[in-house]
Amino acid sequence: MFEYKSTVPYHTSAILASALDTLTLSYRKRQGEVARLTDLCSCLSRVGRKAAAASVGLPFAMPADSFLLDVLEKWEGPLWQSLTPNCSLNEDRIWIQSIVLRGITEDKLISSSHNYRDWNPAYRCTTVQEMLSLFLSCCSYATASLAHTADFPCKVSPPFPNLFSDNILQDGTVSNVSRPKNCGVKSVPVIAGLHSSRSVGDMLESLHSQVKKLKLRQFHQFGNSGLENDEYSSNLDQLLDLRECYHEEFNV
Repeated sequence: MFEYKSTVPYHTSAILASALDTLTLSYRKRQGEVARLTDLCSCLSRVGRKAAAASVGLPFAMPADSFLLDVLEKWEGPLWQSLTPNCSLNEDRIWIQSIVLRGITEDKLISSSHNYRDWNPAYRCTTVQEMLSLFLSCCSYATASLAHTADFPCKVSPPFPNLFSDNILQDGTVSNVSRPKNCGVKSVPVIAGLHSSRSVGDMLESLHSQVKKLKLRQFHQFGNSGLENDEYSSNLDQLLDLRECYHEEFNV
């Protein structure tokens, strides 16, 4: 969907910015129901788990002239990719997550040509948020999911780097035909998430093993700021203590 190159300036920062902007949408709304950031922190930090993994699907692959129900029913693989090192969310044990989907309007919810089936609860969904919540509950039944949505997409016109494939149209939808070469992508639907999962503990353990290799004496600014070796060692120990909270016996 996009051609990411780590050596190209701003590719990494653009992806991270898109994820952060999407994740915080529900807490920056000026209209409608506004969520509270304190509630999110409280949910994700249960039993001392104060770190979470971040993910993004950029763009959310919505084919042109399609509807959300059709897309979700035919979707193969994960909706997002992990942004956090050493956190493989695809096969991970996720306890709780907050998911935000933006750029899908309610007129793209269900096709009017569908043969409605009473037994399918998806046909009773009247909002994108209800559809997303239902999908998450079916695909990750052992995970508590908080779903949020917004109609407006993520704007990716310049100075946002041109990292999207040719089959992504100006509005961010996926097409079998390449967009004109003189036309860039202006906006895209995005899905992003924060996940409290078991692999966050692996990330913390990896972080501890790498950081403890550093020689504090080589970084003079830390010493100049008053950081003592004992304090540094204590902080490293706290990383391991935090890592213990992600063992399965602490399941929520």
